[in-house]
Amino acid sequence: MMTTGNRKINGIPWLFLQLMVVEDATRVKTLMTDMICNHLGVKPIYSVADAKDFISRKGFAAKKRIAICHSRYGLMGGIGYSIEQSPNLHAVVSFWLGDGFQGKGYGSKALLLLCNRLQRLVLTHFMAQAYAYNIASQRALCKAGFKPIAENNTHEANDVVDFERRVG
Repeated sequence: MMTTGNRKINGIPWLFLQLMVVEDATRVKTLMTDMICNHLGVKPIYSVADAKDFISRKGFAAKKRIAICHSRYGLMGGIGYSIEQSPNLHAVVSFWLGDGFQGKGYGSKALLLLCNRLQRLVLTHFMAQAYAYNIASQRALCKAGFKPIAENNTHEANDVVDFERRVG
């Protein structure tokens, strides 16, 4: 479990990350609206079976799925990441939060937790993307130390902004 440090509620870290498991499928189905799926570029989650497929990565991009959890609210969202080597070892990260948890700083704090944990893998940098219209995700990435990299933005419609966070 990755935690935010010493801030606790009833002895439990207030925000923490843990491996997302198929037992989380009912909560994931409830939280992942069509809009969230669209922002992530994944097919919509209409059933618990769809959520289980998402968690187990069946038919989805091969990323490790991590649950963003709050000591009071439980699972609030998720982070997906993959480790790639091209040309240097780096992590490609995506994140989402349920509608009721957006805009409260949870996304940037969860990204910081993940980046701090993964830095132990001797990564050179982290990469992420956000749709140009998704200002909230861009803001969360910036608060977590990511910077937009316009020179690498080669997407046809320029509807996606690439972000990078350098290590060290």
